[in-house]
Amino acid sequence: MSQKEYLLAFIQGDAGLDWSRNRYGWDEETDECDWDGVKCDKRGQITAIDIQGSHLLATIPPELSKITSLTHLYVGSNKLYGTVPREISSLPNLV
Repeated sequence: MSQKEYLLAFIQGDAGLDWSRNRYGWDEETDECDWDGVKCDKRGQITAIDIQGSHLLATIPPELSKITSLTHLYVGSNKLYGTVPREISSLPNLV
């Protein structure tokens, strides 16, 4: 799987698809480094996800733990449910 597919796991289901319609990118066609709320380094590796306050109704997918270049994850003030996957704590660069 690619880092794009790991991010798309965030918006599975009808609520996620509705959310993504109001954001630039968040689809298969657009480069994930151009998506709203996604920042990448010069090599195209995702370093930050900032979707706080965007009214996303979702769970945090364990697939995010595979984006090992991720340093910042801002997801507050959303409608997240469930638990934070244990795998997230294994991200080596997450601050």
